[in-house]
Parts: sequence; structure tokens; C-alpha cells
Amino acid sequence: DWVKWRDYRFADEIELWGLCIDFYMEGGSKYWFQYDFERNGQWPFRLRNETERPWPQDLNCVYNIDCVPKAVISYENMIHSTKGPNELRKIAAVLRGKPGMTVIEDEAID
Repeated sequence: DWVKWRDYRFADEIELWGLCIDFYMEGGSKYWFQYDFERNGQWPFRLRNETERPWPQDLNCVYNIDCVPKAVISYENMIHSTKGPNELRKIAAVLRGKPGMTVIEDEAID
């Protein structure tokens, strides 16, 4: 049942959400220890703590992608009838010109 799961996992999920934000805000800080099984946000896993800083950078961010924030968007603004188009323009601006991406023009977003 969703409510029981939510109530049981709330603190853990908030911690993971914050670490996910830190990951990008800090250029790919690897806040977890690598295990030889899928890391899907479920226990058991071990997270690094503040005393272990500076955390290593995730190798995917070193060799494959640029792990830094590109835009700040708000879900509440995105679904708002008048603020939504501006939030979508932010997303379009980040994606526009990327290989394999076709993005509509800003005028079509309204």
C-alpha cells in the first residue's frame, strides 16, 4: 500500500533526494559506495557521510557526461497555465542543439 510505504520510507527518500541534488550541484559527487549489484535506492546500501568528504567524482561524469546543473525549473510553475511555457522554454533551451534531439521553437511552446 502506497501510504504505508511512503510513511515508512519518507526520511530515507528525502535523504536520497537531497543527495541526488548534491550530486549535480557538486559536479557528480559520488555519495554512495559502489557494490556489485544494482543500486536502486533500496537497502542494503551504504552512503558516504560528511566526514568522508571530499567525495570522489562519479566516473560517468568524468568520461561520459557533464554532471552540472543546466537550468532550475519548478514543477509547480511548469504545470501553471501562465508560468508553464517559460519553464518549458528553459528545458527546451538546454536540450536544443544536442545530438539526436529535436526541439520545437519557443514560439510553438505557447
